Amino acid sequence: MNTNYTISNPFLTCTINSMGAEIKSLRSKPDNIEYIWQADPAIWAGSAPILFPVVGRLNQGKYSIDGKEYVMKTHGFIKEQNFILINKTAANIRLRSSSNSLTTQYYPFQYEFDVIFSLTKTSLTVTYEVVNLDSQNLYFSIGSHPAFALNQQDLKSGKYNLTFSEQEKEWCQLIVNELLSSTKHSIKTPNKSLLLTEKSFDNDALIFRNVCSSSITLSNSSKPILSLDLGSNKHLGLWAKPNAPYICIEPWTSTDESITTPLELKEKPDMLCLSPNSKGINFYRINIL
Repeated sequence: MNTNYTISNPFLTCTINSMGAEIKSLRSKPDNIEYIWQADPAIWAGSAPILFPVVGRLNQGKYSIDGKEYVMKTHGFIKEQNFILINKTAANIRLRSSSNSLTTQYYPFQYEFDVIFSLTKTSLTVTYEVVNLDSQNLYFSIGSHPAFALNQQDLKSGKYNLTFSEQEKEWCQLIVNELLSSTKHSIKTPNKSLLLTEKSFDNDALIFRNVCSSSITLSNSSKPILSLDLGSNKHLGLWAKPNAPYICIEPWTSTDESITTPLELKEKPDMLCLSPNSKGINFYRINIL
């Protein structure tokens, strides 16, 4: 059974659903502004899915461990797992998903995956803790997929932009034939800013590997709305359905794979590795401005 949990402080209220530990709402208390896309199923039914144990599309849609092949869907399966409540205070909550008889059919590892949501003033920090409960090394990647609501008319009028904290290269990569293309897709980022339009994502996501920036700011008519701290994530995805009034700002530890990516899990670039009984920690932070 899915459960909604709400945490709050004097500045913000956040609601998280137990299915996938997905953020469903982030509202400012003073003016009741909703910052999270409200998951219109006619457009896109997600709001902030968590990506684990892979990010994006795998080469051939599968991977292997010592030659044995496993099928893995895009962005992994944790978004379809119902998390249990571990502890909760007024402004903090910890939810947990653990390996089970279903997950081991397509990911043969024993693990615990905790997500901690913490409100501090006008910021929400989302922390992931992965514990390897197996007797072998645990290989995985983690991504976040929060979608932020936009005003349709302001998007159409070209009022939104994203500003990187550092000057990034003026190209990114695209998904072509369901895999990451090596071709450089030119983008314009004057003054470190990328203009958002209704056509920004006509060719699917914009994928930035090895970003220099530690944060990215969403603004409307030069007025900052929110910023997102990328934490230790070195890759970034930007995405929305064409013409849709939201923007997904996605910090990732890995990206979609290319046609040359090896099938063997431990040979895939960017895979994180935890030795038995060890813990890995990753986070990102949303700051309301």
